[in-house]
Amino acid sequence: MSLKRTIFGQVFITDFQVANEILKKYPSIKIENNHFSIQAYDDFINNSNNAQLKEIENEYRQKLSEKQRRLEEERKRIEEEKKKLEEERRKLEEEKRITRNQQEILRQLAEIENKQQQNHQESSNIQQKIAKQKEEEDKIKEQKQKYCQNRLDRITENAIKKGYIVKKKIVENNKIKLILQLREL
Repeated sequence: MSLKRTIFGQVFITDFQVANEILKKYPSIKIENNHFSIQAYDDFINNSNNAQLKEIENEYRQKLSEKQRRLEEERKRIEEEKKKLEEERRKLEEEKRITRNQQEILRQLAEIENKQQQNHQESSNIQQKIAKQKEEEDKIKEQKQKYCQNRLDRITENAIKKGYIVKKKIVENNKIKLILQLREL
């Protein structure tokens, strides 16, 4: 009677997904204690079992290294995408900052334009007030001149009624001076 023995491979299995994928091709191979194993009987243990285990282990190593290479490529691609996204984010932040600055400048320009319009309006109002004041001053001056002339006429009339002759009329600082001479009878 022959004894049933388990022959273990030398490779420690870390990725069971890859290992199970390989085992689909070899139904007689199992995984025990994180190693590939094959059941053999004492009288049937031969080099073919060991060769088959080595072949499976080599295939496992090859697929594992391919998977690691793919994962590394994917990691690099993701890293590059992250860098691109980070650069794009920086550009967007810069554009945002520029946009905010432009909006602030536009707001300040609008304020300045508003102030200029207010100043222009105030200037216009002041010019109108000055013109109105000048008109009023001209009217007052004209009225003063009329008043002075009327007063001069009244004083002259009164002087003539009293028998004086007006030799000279002098108006200085709104004061009327008359040089009179008594009329001879």
